[in-house]
Amino acid sequence: MFYTKYPNQPASKVQFIPNGYDLKDILSIVNHNHQHKDGKLHIIYSGSLGSKRTPIALFQALKQLTSKIPTEKLLKVDFYGYARQEFFEMNQKMGLSPIVNFHGFVSRISSLKQIISSDVALLIIPEAEGSRTAIPGKLYEYIGAQKFVLALCSPNSAVDRLVRELGLGITTPQHDSGAIKQAIIEILSKHKQGDLSPHLSKHALIQFEHSALTRQLSEIFYNLI
Repeated sequence: MFYTKYPNQPASKVQFIPNGYDLKDILSIVNHNHQHKDGKLHIIYSGSLGSKRTPIALFQALKQLTSKIPTEKLLKVDFYGYARQEFFEMNQKMGLSPIVNFHGFVSRISSLKQIISSDVALLIIPEAEGSRTAIPGKLYEYIGAQKFVLALCSPNSAVDRLVRELGLGITTPQHDSGAIKQAIIEILSKHKQGDLSPHLSKHALIQFEHSALTRQLSEIFYNLI
């Protein structure tokens, strides 16, 4: 983006430092946290849901699945954070209440605990201006927690590329209920086989940790001075 905006400037002038995660916070929770033992696939979403960032296609995908497999026995979807009233009502009207639960706002640490105890971390990236280059901070916490990611996002967006490049999980378009349904079926199969760990390299984990990012920033300041 900056290369396009300032084509006459040398590329060396641009330094990119992404968001990251706090390893100490994650380790403090991991050491005192336990996975769910009910055998279900636990999917968690942490963040706001509004007019553009919506779970409607996900609901439609889950509704399609309920007519084919015993979803109530196989999976659970939990939303933490603000959600518009219409999503509560839609959830009930579609008969998804046994599967989908809304928990409202919780503290960051409580949210992180739920992420770590879950099997799959859900991302919903709206198809709006800037969404192709935006990467939400929570994705880096998903990386630090080493969670399998289901990202509902635009094809070839920054999130789509990062998830694919790092082997974090599966991406599908936000509004394609058919693709989302197939993704959930694939994830359920992986869960049954015990193969839901993202294929993250040690380098990928280290490069997004806050201490590594701080060292990178300090080196930039040092070179400027």
